[in-house]
Amino acid sequence: MCKYSTKSHNFAFMGVNPDREPVFRFKQFEVRDGVGAMKVGTDAVILGAWTPVEGIQRALDIGTGTGILSLMLAQRGVGSVTGVEIDKAAADEAALNISRSRWCESIKIVCGDVMEIDLSRFKPQLIICNPPFFADALKGPDEARNLARHEASLGFESLIRLSARYLDDDGLLAFISPADRESDIVFAMSIARMHIAKKTYIKTTHAKSPKRILWLSGKKNIATETTTLIIHGNDSGYTDEYISLTSPFYLHL
Repeated sequence: MCKYSTKSHNFAFMGVNPDREPVFRFKQFEVRDGVGAMKVGTDAVILGAWTPVEGIQRALDIGTGTGILSLMLAQRGVGSVTGVEIDKAAADEAALNISRSRWCESIKIVCGDVMEIDLSRFKPQLIICNPPFFADALKGPDEARNLARHEASLGFESLIRLSARYLDDDGLLAFISPADRESDIVFAMSIARMHIAKKTYIKTTHAKSPKRILWLSGKKNIATETTTLIIHGNDSGYTDEYISLTSPFYLHL
């Protein structure tokens, strides 16, 4: 049974619940991230808000972590979301977060290695992923966090190949990457015969170089739309574009 409250919430974005768990509170859901390796961050929120969902009824969230992307997609109207997580502690935490939301009937958490699961049964129209980043970094002492952040578990190339295999002709892959991986990803897309539909460079300020890139790709060969998202304006406040994108989720916007 779903465990959630429909009453409005009047609290800060980050706090601690009565069980002393760190919790991030959004406008329509809350996310505990005290157990899993990867924590709630700006990358996930931007990706979940930016990804187009019109006409999408079945989505697959690879490396779901806390379940934040699954929750964001459900809030935006995706009817069925499956989150796959290889780390047992993170999968349990995601399942708890989902169970306490109003979308617990439409989101399913699966614990396992996405490379070993037959994803065809999910028939995803959208695959979304906030993937591990550090391909060449030395593995750290915290194995769980290392697993979440090190590309040995699921690299961009594996994600792209997997999506090319399981998405139908109209399906979409959405993910975020460091800007310095751009050429590697473009090459991997070409090898997998995936075409870039949209690419958005994320800059913290107008004067700085892009820090991240948002990618949207599919099997259809269409012209690439290239845009830029700037988070902070000249006054150090958030830009109107960033506020418009994330305000359906952040309490303080």
